[in-house]
Amino acid sequence: MLRFAFCFGVTAVWIAGPALVQAQWWGYPYYHSSTYGESVMRGSADVIRAAGTYNVRNSEAAKNWQDARAKAYDNRVKAASTFVEMKEMKRAYRKSLFRSVPTSEQMFRMAKMEIPKRLTSRQLDPVTGRIAWPLELTAEDYAPYRTKLESLFAERATNNGQVTLDQYHEIHNTLDEMKKVLSARLEAKKVFPQDWTVANKFLKQLRYELKYTE
Repeated sequence: MLRFAFCFGVTAVWIAGPALVQAQWWGYPYYHSSTYGESVMRGSADVIRAAGTYNVRNSEAAKNWQDARAKAYDNRVKAASTFVEMKEMKRAYRKSLFRSVPTSEQMFRMAKMEIPKRLTSRQLDPVTGRIAWPLELTAEDYAPYRTKLESLFAERATNNGQVTLDQYHEIHNTLDEMKKVLSARLEAKKVFPQDWTVANKFLKQLRYELKYTE
């Protein structure tokens, strides 16, 4: 009887053992494929998913690198442009400081251009000192100055083109007053620009005649 009980117990353990082991194994919080095929498919999926993630990250990294490279290039271009602009500004500034000095020949030409031509004998009679005034200077506004200058140049003619110091200053002062009247008439639009140019030139020539004694 004891032998039968022992054999029955061993047989029960042998039969129930795998079930107990299986029940104990599934008790853990771990899941796995139930078949070999499923395991292969799951593994392939994991490999593909990992490869996709790798490619996505590589693409993002490449895009970020391209953006950084483009920004770096723009910065270099802007820096170069700024450098060129600053260089040109400095060059222009230095050029403005060191202007070329005119040669003696150029200075002579400029001085010669500023010297008015002498009045002709019809404009200023060297014998009588009579003055042939331009049309603008015959206006009534110039009358007192014309009278004074005609008297002074008549005296000059009798002295062979020579004047005293007082006469010299009086002629210059009278010409200055005539120039003021001429400018005032121009501002008041009482004289045409071309007539103003002729009259202004005549006053300069009349002043310049004092340098000559014949």
